[in-house]
Amino acid sequence: MKYKLLALDLDGTLLTDDKRISDRGTEALQATIDAGAIVVFCTGRRYRTVIPMVEQIDRHILVAYNNGAAVRECPLHRTVIKNLFPERYFVPVIDILAEFDLSPVIHIDAFDESIDLICATGDTNAYHRAYVSRNAECLRELDDLRTAPADRIVQFIVMEPLDKLRPAQEALLELSNDHALNIHIVKNLNIPVSALEVLDSKGEKWYAVARIADRYGIKPEEVVAIGDDISDRNLLLNAGVGIAVENALDEVKAAADLLVPTNNEDGASIAIERFFL
Repeated sequence: MKYKLLALDLDGTLLTDDKRISDRGTEALQATIDAGAIVVFCTGRRYRTVIPMVEQIDRHILVAYNNGAAVRECPLHRTVIKNLFPERYFVPVIDILAEFDLSPVIHIDAFDESIDLICATGDTNAYHRAYVSRNAECLRELDDLRTAPADRIVQFIVMEPLDKLRPAQEALLELSNDHALNIHIVKNLNIPVSALEVLDSKGEKWYAVARIADRYGIKPEEVVAIGDDISDRNLLLNAGVGIAVENALDEVKAAADLLVPTNNEDGASIAIERFFL
């Protein structure tokens, strides 16, 4: 087998717009794993929300969640890699966001305690409220976000119009002049706003995939990566073959070696069949 590892984004790539894995996608992934390839779901999602998708495939899959900040083996839930947010930046990030009248949703790694999200009690952001309301069983609200467990944070996320996020992103980039943070804006969402995400510098999809590949003795040129959004760009640039679905951002398409049809037209499945089956 020429290619030995598949790094696959979920939302906007494998998943259709109504958040399904098609029958063709399920069959292609099952056959790929049965043939001996390693499959890594690389996603901005929380780990808990990916479990049903792995159950649909009915195979062991590595999940690089929160954009690669951590990796678990599913369905065993065993942690393979974890890059928690650097504690020294916890309060400064909250303070900078507050300067721009932004309050984040904080992701923490407490899967065994059924806690994934923390938000401010007074957060009136409609997009945040819609998001956390769908995950109320895994949510903790705090009057002061500075009391959140700084040693368990994975990621900050703020959902707002792009023009409101840009100034905060620039201020955060100035804060992290030692490149300790991964700061980016996700645009390709199914909501009319963008998402500012702040993680540890090692909280990055390609970093997670490269470490997994090294553990299995797989070379970068033996990796196929498929994605659509800015957090997938490094995956596509560094993999042996980088593939963008047609609905990807232009800067992601520019980083790709190959374009395939959209997420609603089984583009990822077509790519998997071509390179692994």
